[in-house]
Amino acid sequence: MSSTPKTHPAIQRVNKAYVQVPVSPYSTSSVHRMLATPIHVAASNKLKENTPLRPSHLAMSHSIIPSTSLKRKISDREPRLIFDGVVITSAKKPKLSAPNDNGTLLKKNPSKVDIPVIELTPEFPNGSVYCHQCNRKRDLVVAQAAGTFAIAGGAEKRKVWNLPMRPPKPKEASSLPNDEKKAKPKDVKVPKTQEAVKPKPKPLPLLSWKSLPVVLTRDEAEDRIFIREFLFRFGDYIEPPLAKTHLEELEFIASKRHDPEVDSSDWVSDQCLKAILLGLLGILAKGRDDVVSKALKAAVKDLRALGVNLNKTWSLFMALRENVAKHSSSPGSSGVETVIPLTFPDPTKLPSGAILASRSLRSLQTDNEIVVAQSWQMIPIVLSLIHSALETSIIRAEIEQGGKDHKDVNRDAKEAVRLENERWEQERSTMGKCAKDKTVQTENRTKRAIHKDQIADIENALKIVGSSFATRFMPLGTDNEGRTYYALSPGVAEREAALEYLSIAGSEKPLKPKKKGCVRSVPERQSLRDWSWLIAVWGKRGPLTPAEVKAKMGEEDGLNIEKEQWWGFWGSDHIDKLAEYFSVKSGLEEDAPSAAEPFMPPSSSKPTVPKQPRTEQLKRLVTNLKNYSALLQWRTRNDKYKLIKRAIDSLQANSTSGSTTQVSDTVFAGSASVDNPDI
Repeated sequence: MSSTPKTHPAIQRVNKAYVQVPVSPYSTSSVHRMLATPIHVAASNKLKENTPLRPSHLAMSHSIIPSTSLKRKISDREPRLIFDGVVITSAKKPKLSAPNDNGTLLKKNPSKVDIPVIELTPEFPNGSVYCHQCNRKRDLVVAQAAGTFAIAGGAEKRKVWNLPMRPPKPKEASSLPNDEKKAKPKDVKVPKTQEAVKPKPKPLPLLSWKSLPVVLTRDEAEDRIFIREFLFRFGDYIEPPLAKTHLEELEFIASKRHDPEVDSSDWVSDQCLKAILLGLLGILAKGRDDVVSKALKAAVKDLRALGVNLNKTWSLFMALRENVAKHSSSPGSSGVETVIPLTFPDPTKLPSGAILASRSLRSLQTDNEIVVAQSWQMIPIVLSLIHSALETSIIRAEIEQGGKDHKDVNRDAKEAVRLENERWEQERSTMGKCAKDKTVQTENRTKRAIHKDQIADIENALKIVGSSFATRFMPLGTDNEGRTYYALSPGVAEREAALEYLSIAGSEKPLKPKKKGCVRSVPERQSLRDWSWLIAVWGKRGPLTPAEVKAKMGEEDGLNIEKEQWWGFWGSDHIDKLAEYFSVKSGLEEDAPSAAEPFMPPSSSKPTVPKQPRTEQLKRLVTNLKNYSALLQWRTRNDKYKLIKRAIDSLQANSTSGSTTQVSDTVFAGSASVDNPDI
């Protein structure tokens, strides 16, 4: 055995020659960088260049520059990796910052990016970069926005042409005034790619234009309407009051006779005309105590003795006009001049070739220049007397009293609604609540429908009665083509039935209504003679339908749609189409908020732009047409005036016996029902 000790294989691998290796430009581990650094070749160190360092020197060199990436101590390493003080590390080495010229390490700052120098040119005032896709210069703001514009799924959208070409505007201040901090509806976010698409306009409905069987101008028809509305309103207060048969004649603007030989411009009968003149003269003479009053009373007496003769009637009015003019120009007994605004024009002259076959030769004999053969010739005299009657104290007092009576009727209607709601609450408490029984569901649905109909009957009856207290009559409106629309008030029979219905419905112990009202049949309404059951239109005809154009092509004369005349719409469905026609054509439906667009209340900070007056008038016309159509549909029912029988103790909470009050479904009908005529 040799005396020389054998060296360990690991020591032999360590004690090899060392060569100085230059520093690598790439990042290396701290151990390689320390070994490569010529620290051990300092002037004070006497070791040779290739002499290996001792463990103490090696530890000292490690303590000079500690590694921040080594999280475990050397003592914690596995013993098999330490040989004579030398640590053998793994193949993967952490990256460290490279030393600078002074030998110190630079701190790693990954968030810091070198900012390139931005060149500002007139073409690109915000700077420019080269696009990596098209290799062209692009605005810097556009490039930044293209790199940060994200869409669903985390992908980046790099469509440059869809991005704004200007920098975004600064956001508004978050602080708002106190009046704008109120609760506002949530804004509905619409995707930017989705453009606002206007809905397709509805097609215009086809209207059924029916010509009214009258040959009247607009002024002539309006005069007859004015006389009708005045006598329906104040017919009970003239002296003597008009009979019901005479009021029924006034419901027809022209003659109600269907005889083709009768002139379509005919008016009321001679007896009705005489009753109207007597009533108007009586109200003018009532309450007066002067010479003119005596002349009026004498004229009333003479008119009653005349009989039915229109020429003699006109002769009497001529004498009355001269007598009133004579007394008006002379001073009165008290020395004060009596001024009475009572005068009337001459009757309307007959046109040449008028049909006078229905008149006897004796009735046409007169010494007057104007021959009065038909009642409509006396319309100017009736109008003059009505205007004079409106200035009397009797009519003025009745107008004031009408306002008070209207309040009483409204009170009865509210009381009727209250009693019906109480009856319904009691009945609903006794209704079955079986969700799966179809019989019970059908019965409950029927009871709810009866309750809703009862409330609707009360409201519609109030509308009918309201026309009895109107102070004036006005058309529904005018469209863009200049056509005027009229809706006459209901007849006297309907008003009386509606008034009785409200008074009975508002009482605690209702009785069966006695008055049935008036319901026109379908053929009567199709004849277009009673104007209170239709919408009358004056003006040019609307556009022809395709079927009408095809039907009129074979006719030689054709249809002159440019001529102004009277037209009528008699059905509620026709009137609804008329209202829809104006809504679609005038664009009124676009103003209404749709289901997709929620209603946004007007802001107090933004001024609201008022609509044009013409738009408001069209909107009012459409509303009036819809309301009249709904009321007309209710008026055509035979069972509209009905009352549900209430129990005697229905107004009391509970009877003293503790039993529940049962409500009967018996119906009191004011007119014969279609389904059950025995009621």
